[in-house]
Amino acid sequence: MRQLYHSALACMVLVCSCEKVDFSLVNQEKASSTNETTASQQQTTGKTLSDEHIILLADTTDEDKVEIMYVSLVEWHNMGSSFSTTGEQAIADIAASYAEGDITGWRVPSYDDAIRIKAHYDAHTDLFNELSERLDHAGAAPIYVTTYDNKTYRYLCAGGDSTFSFRTGYATLKAGATVKYNLRLVKDTSLYIIPEKINFDY
Repeated sequence: MRQLYHSALACMVLVCSCEKVDFSLVNQEKASSTNETTASQQQTTGKTLSDEHIILLADTTDEDKVEIMYVSLVEWHNMGSSFSTTGEQAIADIAASYAEGDITGWRVPSYDDAIRIKAHYDAHTDLFNELSERLDHAGAAPIYVTTYDNKTYRYLCAGGDSTFSFRTGYATLKAGATVKYNLRLVKDTSLYIIPEKINFDY
């Protein structure tokens, strides 16, 4: 891991390049608020979001806070949409049961998430390449873009009602009732940056 970052701007440089972040290496004092848990506390409770988790998006909401979206290491294929007979329940069951270590609370990307993801990676194709490299390095399933015959892979979002693609320029669309799609889950967390502390709220 690189040295500790003390500003949201510096952290954005780190996380938006899809860097894997190991916050367990940061030695912190106990947070004063129960809603602000430090990285060292997270480690002792088995809740640390460490370098085993891959960042998909990161946005600064103000000077001292970064909203981070992680992407699951696992991918599911041949998934029916919410308009299929069993798709909605199957999607919900996967989201409810998925965990990476002790980290739970993963979910299907929303429609707005899909728009943000698309806009980010359409504008920064180099970052998608870096994301792919980091997933591969972690031994995770890749994010697919096109098939061998140049068809577009689409991922479920909005509870299975819609789909989006990591292929540049392809719109977010309503899902079909008989078409099969891929599924990737996301996990949200907030990173608070104050002098000499990095606090989590998730």
